[in-house]
Amino acid sequence: MKVGDLILLPPGFRQHWGLSSKWGVLVEKIPRQDYLEYDWKIFADNRYINAIHQIENYWLTNKKNKNNIPT
Repeated sequence: MKVGDLILLPPGFRQHWGLSSKWGVLVEKIPRQDYLEYDWKIFADNRYINAIHQIENYWLTNKKNKNNIPT
């Protein structure tokens, strides 16, 4: 994942933040001082939201190929 990627947001994440959009854009990778290493700043529903790096695990397991078929 890199800045500028459009990602599918996990249902629990959307519910927690009250988001209606299923998609978000990665804006910035924010370093942390603890064992979690970094957070992601995501733009969704006309606002910025921080998410821990584990959001990558959801995105990678739900990534689709060029034919829009889950892999």
